Amino acid sequence: MPSEQSSQMLKQGSVVGIYGPTSNLNSQGRFTRSSFGRQQGHQPKHGFSPRAKSGMLLNNCCESFNNVLKDARTKPILSLMEWIRRYVMMRCCAKRQGLKNFEGTIMPSVVKMIERGQKEIYNMRLIQADLHVFEVQHGGDCFVVNLENKSRGCYRWTLMGIPCWHALACLSQRRLDYEDYVHQAYHVATYAKTYAPKFNAMPGQNQWEVTPYPQPLPPSYKIMPGRPSKRKRRKELGEGKKGKERRGREAVG
Repeated sequence: MPSEQSSQMLKQGSVVGIYGPTSNLNSQGRFTRSSFGRQQGHQPKHGFSPRAKSGMLLNNCCESFNNVLKDARTKPILSLMEWIRRYVMMRCCAKRQGLKNFEGTIMPSVVKMIERGQKEIYNMRLIQADLHVFEVQHGGDCFVVNLENKSRGCYRWTLMGIPCWHALACLSQRRLDYEDYVHQAYHVATYAKTYAPKFNAMPGQNQWEVTPYPQPLPPSYKIMPGRPSKRKRRKELGEGKKGKERRGREAVG
């Protein structure tokens, strides 16, 4: 059980008395923005699962999706879902058309990353420990690369599924093809399977088949307890003009 002093330090965000002194703390004993998870310029990759095969540690995917829905957020729910259906249908069709320009087994973006890394392998010193195990000295540090397990000490290869610079140096010395060591998630065939499902075009609502079942009705209005909200709903174009014109005519009459 933690002591009373340790509990008080945890509540205040102080770690000096628990983990000992560290140079990445400010005068109040708190982690700074530049030190937390960013020591020596590296992102904390060890806590992420390698199942997704992605090195993105940001929330850019959700931000991009929200940016796409920016013009459709104010629509009613059915109109919003119809807008999303048409957007996904057009995007999948555009991706399938773009697949015709891809050549090779690996995606072009991954090939560019690997070609950029191959320019750095000449600054490394390799020491082979076994048939598949190497020690790579680079930048004043030493890294262990295992080609059989497709792993490296920095966890980058395991996390992303793309050989890092040190792994590329080992593959070059063994004269092995890097395409055999890139995860299947980055293959052109996998990309094609992702956008393979097709969305059928739908006619307008006036052309739908009439069924004998009763039409769905909106839920009954229920007055909630409490003070009424001062926020008014956004009216459609021209919705509020009729009431003003009617009151104007009554005043004139």
